[in-house]
Amino acid sequence: MENIINKFKEKKILVIGDIMLDEYIYGDVTRINPEAPVPVLNAQKVEFRLGGAANVAANVAALGGQCVLIGRVGADEIKNKIISLLNESKIFFKLVEQDSFASIKKTRIVARAQQVVRVDWEKVQPIDTKGINEVINFINVLDFDLIILSDYGKGIFVPELVDKLKLLDKKIIVDPKPQNMNMFKDTFLITPNLKEAKEITRKEDLMEAGAEIVNNFGCHSVITRGGEGCSFFEKQGSVQHIPSVKIRDIYDVVGAGDTFISAISLALAADANFSDACMIANHAAGISVGKRGTATVFLDELLNSLKLEDNQWGNNTLN
Repeated sequence: MENIINKFKEKKILVIGDIMLDEYIYGDVTRINPEAPVPVLNAQKVEFRLGGAANVAANVAALGGQCVLIGRVGADEIKNKIISLLNESKIFFKLVEQDSFASIKKTRIVARAQQVVRVDWEKVQPIDTKGINEVINFINVLDFDLIILSDYGKGIFVPELVDKLKLLDKKIIVDPKPQNMNMFKDTFLITPNLKEAKEITRKEDLMEAGAEIVNNFGCHSVITRGGEGCSFFEKQGSVQHIPSVKIRDIYDVVGAGDTFISAISLALAADANFSDACMIANHAAGISVGKRGTATVFLDELLNSLKLEDNQWGNNTLN
């Protein structure tokens, strides 16, 4: 698989989706608030990270791919912080600014490595026609190999936009929200987690849910299953179960799905078969959950993870 990963730097990935700013406030709790029975956090530091579709783009870039990100923001200070972080990560971007829209921020309060509460600053609102035209006009001048749609259900994906993206004749890989699945019919690959797959199909059984997604939406599907790995359902009917990589302690699952879709998309763009692409993505996600907070995975970490498994199991993982 090393030959596949070494091709990542040649691949151009277009990421479109709901962009967020992840804010982490870290501190310690030593007393209870006398005003109400809640803990008092003695704040010690604040960190900002790219979230949502921006985290997908950050992972594509960290894994060596060439990435362009398209998303939506408001005219506010959150937008300015997002731009600063995108520039730091060397991600090319197009931000559609919508007057009535507010940039999304998720604030997580963390005490002694334990998340206490999350505060969401968001306004769910469909993108307007002007914004759709901005996106399509920008895409028309780009050169890219594959499209990732990172759907967090905040309104950037509407039927008019998705239908125009399908006309581009590029592979489209989607991390969907269940309520938007009908928009993503006839794309190349859908990557819901198991909970989302059950919501989409109303089936509790993994095999039934996977088969129904393929049949109803006309696409391949990879259902991610956390510590159990992932299951690939091919349109032609074959099914493969790829085990997880259980060589790290799990600290935080935030953003693991973003890392997974980034890695599997790069692998498929590099002409990997589905089995190898899923294995590579599992390794990347396994590294991600070993980090605290919204995290990116780097190319050397991925290569080292694959080599470590090769040494542990004594097989020829790398060729």
